[in-house]
Amino acid sequence: MITVNDLLGNPDGHLKNFCLIYPDRKTPVLSPAFDVVPFCAYLQVSGAGLSLAKNSPKNTKGAAVFTPESVRLFAEAVGVPEKVVSQEVKRVIGKAKSLWPDLIRSSSIPTEMRQRVLDHFGRHALIVRPDRSRAKVISSPEA
Repeated sequence: MITVNDLLGNPDGHLKNFCLIYPDRKTPVLSPAFDVVPFCAYLQVSGAGLSLAKNSPKNTKGAAVFTPESVRLFAEAVGVPEKVVSQEVKRVIGKAKSLWPDLIRSSSIPTEMRQRVLDHFGRHALIVRPDRSRAKVISSPEA
């Protein structure tokens, strides 16, 4: 969920937006996502809002951002191998890359806002291939 907030430019993704549910009344599981707002459609913002771990990197406006260092710190803090956390982040990124552009393009938000979300997503460091010097902007048909 933190990855999703970061990809969508939602620096308001804080702790109250995460919830545990107990479907069997014993075992906690993370609830489905809620209150995920792509603020980048309204303002030029980035970040996830919630740090992965103490001392995680932040952007110039103080919002938490994803970096290999923040993933390492998170894995260390929760006692999970870094490779496991990195694989989950990569899984989420892969799904986002394959599904989100079409979902965003077909959304009913105004064209200008839709384009801002597509631009933010297409330029995001987690989406841009590392062997490219510039981000590939994913554009909507109207652009």
